[in-house]
Amino acid sequence: MEISDLPFDCIGNSLLLLSERVKLTVPSEDELLRGIDCFINQRVGLIICRQCRVAVPPEHLRSHLVTKHDLYRSAEELEFILHSYSVMSLNDATEFVKYTDTLPELISGIPIVEEGYKCLICPGHASSWTMIRDHFSRHHRGKNASIDSEKCPVQLVFRES
Repeated sequence: MEISDLPFDCIGNSLLLLSERVKLTVPSEDELLRGIDCFINQRVGLIICRQCRVAVPPEHLRSHLVTKHDLYRSAEELEFILHSYSVMSLNDATEFVKYTDTLPELISGIPIVEEGYKCLICPGHASSWTMIRDHFSRHHRGKNASIDSEKCPVQLVFRES
C-alpha cells in the first residue's frame, strides 16, 4: 500500500503502513493539525487556531501562522493537511458573517465573551463597550449606544476580542 492510498479520515489514530520489511507510522491528520496548533470544528467546518481561539479561513491560514505565531509552512504543506476536510472558505466565512447575526448554537473551541454587546438597530455585535461605541460612530451616527444596545454574551468567531 502506498502512502497516497491511505485513508485520511482517521482522525485521532496513527496509521500504520506495512511493507515486507519496514513498518512506518504515518502521522494522522490530528497530529498534523497539532503541528500548526490548530484543530477543526467539523460540525461547522471551521479551522480554529488553538492559541488565538479564533476561526481562520484556509486562504488566510498561512499568513495567520506567520504573522501571529512566527510559524512557517508552505502552501503545499497546509493544503496537504487540510485537503480531506470540508472547511469554510473565505467566501463562505464572509457570507456567514454577513448573514448571521445570532449563532444558532455555540461553536466549541471559540470562547464566549460574557460582557459583550449587541446593537438593537442592526445585527452588529461587539465584545466591549468601546467596540460597540465605535460601531455606533461608524454605522449609526447620531444614535445613542447606551440606549440602542444591550449586554449579551458573544462569540467572536473570526477575530480576537
